[in-house]
Amino acid sequence: MTTLTKAHLEIVRGASKEPSRYAINGMHVSPDGIVETTDGKMLIRLNGIPNPPKEGFIMHPASVATLNKTVQKTPKSAKKLATVEVNADKEGMTAIHESEGNKTTLTLDTVEGTFPKTKDVIPTDAKEVFRIDAKQLHTLLDIMLKANRAHGNNDIVPVEFSVRIPENDTAGRYPVLMDFEVPADTEYDGEKLNGQAVLMPLANRK
Repeated sequence: MTTLTKAHLEIVRGASKEPSRYAINGMHVSPDGIVETTDGKMLIRLNGIPNPPKEGFIMHPASVATLNKTVQKTPKSAKKLATVEVNADKEGMTAIHESEGNKTTLTLDTVEGTFPKTKDVIPTDAKEVFRIDAKQLHTLLDIMLKANRAHGNNDIVPVEFSVRIPENDTAGRYPVLMDFEVPADTEYDGEKLNGQAVLMPLANRK
């Protein structure tokens, strides 16, 4: 059976919410040892799941929610990481969760359909790689979104990422510059709302 943690289950937040796109409404568990979700514009993946399935399957979002609630019942004092064992076949999915001597077995739904071939959209020739703190990035993006909404814009918020590397940088801690703006149809005194954020990455580790 395939072992999933709460971290794996959390990425279902990135799945599509459009009912008509049922194949990407759930979380894909791949034979390559990857769990992934997409809304058609953004792709989130986590690698390295133990005992990946021989054939991939898509977990129904309601099934993921049920598993999340089950895993959350694991006491914080538990010595082992909260996990759930899952196995899927043509008839559905079976999940087993064990904690503090208690065993819970669930029969859940999967989603029929074919998940997109995500390998085709993942860049493999990146020239520069930088590491940043997710919490800081989340704070910055949240500020950008709220600044846009304050000006009546609830649509797409373009964010442009650019990296500026000092010539003598040997520590890999160069600033990452992010430019963002309100689309042209939302103006303030005749001017578009533009902004910038500079984030210092974590030290690169080789």
